[in-house]
Amino acid sequence: KPLRETQLERVDAWSVNTDFIKTFHDKIDFSYGMEYVQNKVVSTAEALDLSTETVHDIPARYPHANWISLGLYAQAEWRAHRTLNIAAGLRYNHYIINSDFSKVGYKVPFEHLQSSNAGNVSGNIGINWRPSSAFLLRLNYARGFRAPNVDDMGKLFDSADGYVTVPNPSLQPEYADNFEVGFATHFSSWLRFDATAYYTRLGNAIVRRNYIFNGQSSMQYQGELCIVQALQNAAVSRVWGIQLSLQSRFARYFYVDAHFNWQRGFEELDDGQVSPSRHVAPMFGRAAIGFDNKKICIEAFTAFQGMRDAYDMPEEERTKTEIYAKDENGNAYSPAWVTINMRLSYAILKNLKLNATIENISDARYRPYSSGISAPGRNFTASLTYNL
Repeated sequence: KPLRETQLERVDAWSVNTDFIKTFHDKIDFSYGMEYVQNKVVSTAEALDLSTETVHDIPARYPHANWISLGLYAQAEWRAHRTLNIAAGLRYNHYIINSDFSKVGYKVPFEHLQSSNAGNVSGNIGINWRPSSAFLLRLNYARGFRAPNVDDMGKLFDSADGYVTVPNPSLQPEYADNFEVGFATHFSSWLRFDATAYYTRLGNAIVRRNYIFNGQSSMQYQGELCIVQALQNAAVSRVWGIQLSLQSRFARYFYVDAHFNWQRGFEELDDGQVSPSRHVAPMFGRAAIGFDNKKICIEAFTAFQGMRDAYDMPEEERTKTEIYAKDENGNAYSPAWVTINMRLSYAILKNLKLNATIENISDARYRPYSSGISAPGRNFTASLTYNL
């Protein structure tokens, strides 16, 4: 291209926290505090004509903006019994975004925008029951939210071929209600097992949808007519899954360590139908077996991810054949993959340690789900660590 385009974002971040802790009768720990966070965003962009060496301004990625968060919280933990702990907490937040669109380089129906989301309340309550030293049962409920930030409300960038994302000043926070049940058990030091099941409902979810901007459903952007989209509160999303972990030490120096995650999620579309959620990954995990006698540690481990078939792909991902594999019918899907890896750690001296790793030994070509970037092939790393 004859033009070299440069976008530059500077963020100055400031935060102040105060935290207090009080104990009552050795059974209740009460903590409370407040928090102030401020992010100042300055965004500029320019294009250099390589043939004439002239420079001119182009649309910036963000408006000049000031994002402020004010929060108050309180949390209590009650040791009701030697086998029972109960914890609960509340947090109140107030968010303010002041944005200046007068210098972004494109026409918007507003030059200055102030958004204030007051009265956002989140909280949690949890119970841990330990009838014996070898067993733990936990129940938790938490309500949280995410208020829009500068990136959500003000960005302008070419999100995909033929689409452009524009600012949405009416964007509101999204809320999540999460329920969780889990247990952990161990048998001496040779076997530990942990399992958790969860369900999350995301309301007022922030998703990218087609949008009307300046009275138009399409606009010229970088010389191309693009369909206009914006982040909107347009869906209800549900996610559920399980997490499993297993650790075992056997034959004195040998160990096994495994983790497994399975999850499913669906979100509403504009027409009322449902689609698998883009942000819910296929099944994935890690498993390792190793030898460790403190002098030397050798571990063989594998990382893996399950397949997402074409029929199970999220609606907004089905057309992105540039970042996914294609099946026999030309439809985008995410293949399963597995890597085999080894690592070595050797204590040369008391304070000097050699570390070496071989990753992706089979040199498999794969892409983590929705990343659009192929992971590294076979690669080697080595390092020396010295502790004073």
